[in-house]
Amino acid sequence: MNRSPRRIQPRAVRLASPLVLLLATASGCCDLSRYLCGPEDSEWVSETFTTPERTIATLREAFRRDDHVAIFRCFSQRYRRELGIRGTTETYLVLDELKKQTPGLHMLGYAEVESMETGEDGSRSAVLAIRGRRIELRLVRQAYWQLAWLPDGEDGEARDAGGWLDSPEDLRRYVLLGGDDLETTVGLHLTTSAAPDLRLDQIRAAGVAVEWKVDGLVLLDQED
Repeated sequence: MNRSPRRIQPRAVRLASPLVLLLATASGCCDLSRYLCGPEDSEWVSETFTTPERTIATLREAFRRDDHVAIFRCFSQRYRRELGIRGTTETYLVLDELKKQTPGLHMLGYAEVESMETGEDGSRSAVLAIRGRRIELRLVRQAYWQLAWLPDGEDGEARDAGGWLDSPEDLRRYVLLGGDDLETTVGLHLTTSAAPDLRLDQIRAAGVAVEWKVDGLVLLDQED
């Protein structure tokens, strides 16, 4: 007599059900309380400042990971001076105090961008919603120049120099645009007292750039 084989549920499958439930509960701990879970330690996926949106994304990720150095890089030069931050070391102390003064700031990494407006001066104002609270970020464009060169007659790592500019408009001092409708030429005028007479073959990198930085942070009225 042909009998259909009886299906036997593996013991491992039956025993795994409570374990799966336990893991699912544990994985949701950050949904219940992000703050108690602590900073993330997975690999960084972004740290760019090319647009206001990317700067906000970088800041949110830096807060999620409690990465004070990355947060420091998100702030403009002016905002650093206002907060009394001269370097990354002071960032730890200043941010701890800032979190005490701004309830909900420690959750900024999980905030949603509610709105963004453009100011008359070209700055951006973004409102982020964080668990019933709203935090407004002001973002500005910040320009800088960099120059790297290899010292004459020396081998090894290149030396470098650079600095922040007071305004993106100051780029006109360093960038020369020319050409016609068929061809555009770009010239750079970068000098440094450390190496005033560089030859072209000594230069390893030269350029100017503009980044978006956080220039202010304000806690708005609590949402209804």
